Amino acid sequence: MDVVLIRICPFRAEQGQCAITYAAPTFSISGTGADGTLTNMIGNACTRDYVVIPGGRGDTASPTFDRYCGNTLLRPAATPAAGSVTSA
Repeated sequence: MDVVLIRICPFRAEQGQCAITYAAPTFSISGTGADGTLTNMIGNACTRDYVVIPGGRGDTASPTFDRYCGNTLLRPAATPAAGSVTSA
């Protein structure tokens, strides 16, 4: 199958603001684990379809990830968990 890259940027930070916080009560973008089931992933684990949130972070400055996929929007942390993600 050919790879299709679609870039959509419907959001922008307001003047004088540096970041945007994203929250999704429901979220589902491919993210198939080794066993073939849909799982939650962030970073380079998302290799097919994914949402890019540049420098995405949870409630701390690190770690950061750009790619998000699966059936829950994961907040980057030492132990990733469902939650909001803030862009860099």
